[in-house]
Amino acid sequence: FFKGYYDIVYSAVDHSGNRSEEVLRIYSDNTGNDVVLDIATDEIKNNAFVGEYVLFPSISATGGSGEVNIETTVTDSNGNPANMDSDGFYAENAGVYTVTFNATDFVGTSKTYSYNVTTTVSNKPVFGKEPTFDKYLIGGFEYTLPEYKAYDYSSGKEEVSVTIKVTDDNGERTLNSDRKAAFTITNAGEVKTFRVEYQASNNNGTTTKSFDMVVISAKKMVGANQRLDVSKYFYSTDGVEMVAEQDYVKLVTNKDGRVEFINTLLSTGFSLDFTTVKTSSLGAFRITLEDSVDASEQVVFTLTKSSSGKTKCKVEGGSEYDVSSSYSNGGFGMLYDVKAKTVTFDSSNYFALKYADGSAFNGFSSGKVRLYFDFIDVEGETSVGISRINAQNITSGTVLDRVDPRIVISESQPSRTIMIGDKITIYPAMAADVIDPYVTLTVTVTGPDGKPVKADDGTLLSKADGSKEYQVTAESFGTYTISYNSEDAAGNDPVSPTVVNVLDIELPQITLSRRNITSAKKGQVVVIAPATVQDNNTPTEDIYFSCYIIRPTGVMFKLDLATSNSFVANEVGTYTLRYIAIDNAGNIRILDNSVKVEE
Repeated sequence: FFKGYYDIVYSAVDHSGNRSEEVLRIYSDNTGNDVVLDIATDEIKNNAFVGEYVLFPSISATGGSGEVNIETTVTDSNGNPANMDSDGFYAENAGVYTVTFNATDFVGTSKTYSYNVTTTVSNKPVFGKEPTFDKYLIGGFEYTLPEYKAYDYSSGKEEVSVTIKVTDDNGERTLNSDRKAAFTITNAGEVKTFRVEYQASNNNGTTTKSFDMVVISAKKMVGANQRLDVSKYFYSTDGVEMVAEQDYVKLVTNKDGRVEFINTLLSTGFSLDFTTVKTSSLGAFRITLEDSVDASEQVVFTLTKSSSGKTKCKVEGGSEYDVSSSYSNGGFGMLYDVKAKTVTFDSSNYFALKYADGSAFNGFSSGKVRLYFDFIDVEGETSVGISRINAQNITSGTVLDRVDPRIVISESQPSRTIMIGDKITIYPAMAADVIDPYVTLTVTVTGPDGKPVKADDGTLLSKADGSKEYQVTAESFGTYTISYNSEDAAGNDPVSPTVVNVLDIELPQITLSRRNITSAKKGQVVVIAPATVQDNNTPTEDIYFSCYIIRPTGVMFKLDLATSNSFVANEVGTYTLRYIAIDNAGNIRILDNSVKVEE
C-alpha cells in the first residue's frame, strides 16, 4: 500500500435496479509496519525418521495492520501435501519435507518462513505421535495407560510389539497387555515423579520413549491407616496452602497464586459450591473451566467486590453480571447448563457464556474440563473454601468415596418404540468421578429373551466398551434394554437403563378354506367355511380365534367351532359371519362375510 487515502465501496442493487452505496475511507501512512514472525528456531527439527510425527516449532506473529493469520503448509519431495494437523506432520515417506509458515495481516501484507526436514528410514522401530497422558496421576488408583504403537520400516511397514515399564516406590515392573497400572507412593501426602517407558525392539536394537509422570498421594494417616485426603486433590506450585476443614477445603494464601483441581471433571451438569472465607485483601478471585483436551476452549469467571459489598462476576470475553452473594464471607453456588450454554450463580443469575478470547461459546468439545482457581492482587492473608464439586462433598469428613460416577451419553437416548428391522443406535457415553481418576464404563444390551445381543459389527454387547457407538438391528419383537454401567474404585456402580420396544403392528392372517355362500332361504342351514390363522410373531396355537354370527336384528352370538360349524338362518335379512383373530401383541384381524336371507 502506498501512503494516502483508500476508499472501500459497499454497493447494493435491488431487483428494480436501484443502487445504494456506502463509502468507508481509510488512511494508510505506509510507515512500514511489517508483519514479523517470531519462531522458536531451537525447536526446529531438520532430520527425522520415516514414521515419526514431527512437531512444529512455537510460532507467533506481530506487527502488520489488524489481525494477523498464520497459515501452515507442509509438502513432500514431490510437492504433495503432507498429512498434518495443527501441531505437526507425519513423515510418511523418505525424502525432504518443506514446512512453510505464511503470516498475512488484514490488508494483505505477509511474511513467509520455510525450512526443510530430511527423512530417512531407521533400521530400528519407530514410534509415531506421542500419546496424551493425564496431567497428574493419583497414587493407588488404577489407570489404563494409553496405547503407543511402533513400526519397523526397514522392510516396508510392520507393526512391532511394545513393552511398557513403569517405576514407582515398589521399583520397576513390566505391565501386562491390558496396560493397567497403579502407582504406589509409600508415604501419605507426598508428590513424586515416576517414569513410564515404552520399548519396541527388532533384530537391530531397541527404541525407547520415556515419559515422566507427576504422581500425587491423596492420602493422610488416620491412626495406623491411610485414608482419603481431598485437600490433596488441589495442587499449586505458587505456595497456596490447602487445609481440609469440616465445611470445606480451604485454599489459603498471602500472595497471588493458582490452584488446580487435579482430576478432570465432566462438563455436563458441572457444579461448584464455595465460600469466600476471608477476602478483604483479595482484589479478584478467578475460576477457569478449560477443556481437558483443547486448552483454547476456556471459560473464565472473575469475581470482584461491588460498591455495595456484593459481588460482580465478569465472564471474560463477555459481559459482567451482579451476584447477590457477599464478596466477603459469602456462599456461592455455581451450575453449568450444557443445553442453554449458561451458568447460574445462586440459582437466580443466568450468565451467557463466551470463550475467554471473546469467541462464541459452543461447549467443551471433549466433554470434560479442568478446574483452576486464581487469587489476583492479594495484599494479605486470603482464603476461599471449596465445599462441593459435581455433587461430591469436599470436606475433612470426606474420607471415603460414596458418590457414584456420573454417566453422560453423547446423544439423548429416551425409551422409545420402533419397528422390526429398524436400527437401534447405541450412542457413546463417558463417565467420570470427582475422586476416582479412572472409572470403567461399559454398555450391555439385552434382547427380548433377556440375553445380550450382538451389534451389527459382531461385538457382543455384554459389558462392551461404553465409549464406542454401536448399531443393533431389531430382529425380534419385544423389549431391548440398554444399560450403561460405570464403576469407580470404591465400588460405586450406577446403572442408567434405556428401554427400546420393538412393536409388532402386523395383523394376524385369516384364510378360509372356501368361499362362504352369499344367499340363503329362510330356515336353511348355513354351513360356514373352515378357517386357519397365522401370525408373523405369535405361534398359531397362541392366537385367539373365534367366529360370531350377527343376525339381521343386530344380535350377535358366538359359534362354538369345536362343536358346530353351521347355523339356521331363521330370519329374513342379512347375516354377517365374523371371524376374529388376535395375536399376543393385541393386533386384531376381523374378516366379515355376508349372507342375504330371503323368504
